[in-house]
Amino acid sequence: GRRSFHQSKFAMDLHAHTKGAHDAYTPGEKGDGYYSQNTRGCYEVVMNAKKEIMSCLQSQTAPSGSYNIADFGCADAGTSMPMVYDIVKELKSRNPNQEICVHYEDQVTNDWLSVFNHTQGLIAGGPKPYLKDFSKVFVQASATSFFEQCFPSGSINLSMSFTAMHWLSDHPGKLKTALHHTLADKNEVQKISAMAAKDWERILTHRANELSSGSYVVIVNFATDEKGQFLGHTVPSYSEGKIEPGACRESMHGWFNKIWAEFRDKGKISQEEYENCVFPNYYRTKEETLAPFQDPNSAVSKAGLKLVSADCRVVPCLYRAKWLSGESKDAKAHAKEYVPTTRTWSNATFYSALDSSRSVAEREAIVDDLFLRYEEEVAKCPEHHGMDY
Repeated sequence: GRRSFHQSKFAMDLHAHTKGAHDAYTPGEKGDGYYSQNTRGCYEVVMNAKKEIMSCLQSQTAPSGSYNIADFGCADAGTSMPMVYDIVKELKSRNPNQEICVHYEDQVTNDWLSVFNHTQGLIAGGPKPYLKDFSKVFVQASATSFFEQCFPSGSINLSMSFTAMHWLSDHPGKLKTALHHTLADKNEVQKISAMAAKDWERILTHRANELSSGSYVVIVNFATDEKGQFLGHTVPSYSEGKIEPGACRESMHGWFNKIWAEFRDKGKISQEEYENCVFPNYYRTKEETLAPFQDPNSAVSKAGLKLVSADCRVVPCLYRAKWLSGESKDAKAHAKEYVPTTRTWSNATFYSALDSSRSVAEREAIVDDLFLRYEEEVAKCPEHHGMDY
């Protein structure tokens, strides 16, 4: 059956500021790890940062007490489990008696049962659980927003966040020209970029306060690079120069916008519902990301947080890679497998934009139709569609 936090007045009250627009989509059985099972590209994104994280560990002096790891915006914890396993393994190789505590952070409405099922190894086919292979390792959870301080000052030895801190603390308001800031008119984007700048400084300042002396925070965020590339929109043949005919020519956010506008033009949704549909997130440029560190008077600089390194990378869509390699052969089946990875994080934005006078079933049906339309488009030419990170 379908589960939805949107059916809960409690959840709506908790998220009045964003109307639940960035709640994860987990329609399966409660605690089944649906998010990680359908967001498989994130595993590769997380492991892409392994070199940097291991470098942090190697430069640290082990604490006399427990080693505290924080994973912010963890979702159901599945996609970061292999990384956490490797971190625990590395720490234990140095000191088998080292006590380690892994603190998971996400929204109150998060799929917390899946977090605990993942860490306890209770999901069939899930990532290898570190709790079963290492002793003196503990798991805790916090539902305090990462826009606030989540852990005691000076208590965290390693902070991590993967594809989470692009979300905004508040709904940015209506956009008339697009659903996402990357495609909107520049004049409309100014208010969103200003909000994102304040949120970023706020996030970093709280992380600085939580860190113990000599500790690190590693953040892997969605970004806009110098070529104008962003999630689901990459320059043709960015990494597959030998496959020019199969270049990823289509933009994921572009198709979301086209289909939503099509629904408006056909009377399926209203103009107001079209404008209400705004993704409350922001893909910062490198310059925007570095700004708080380059200003000596920023709260981040005053908190003592210093930049070690920063770069932009593209992680190819694994679903598209399967199609290009010939592993996936049926276009419709491929589209059906691929589209959920674009839905786990975006479904709530579409749902929350629909007028509350509509029944839950009607709103869910409209959003279902949107993703079915996207499936149809992907199936027409799978090599041109993908959600490159």
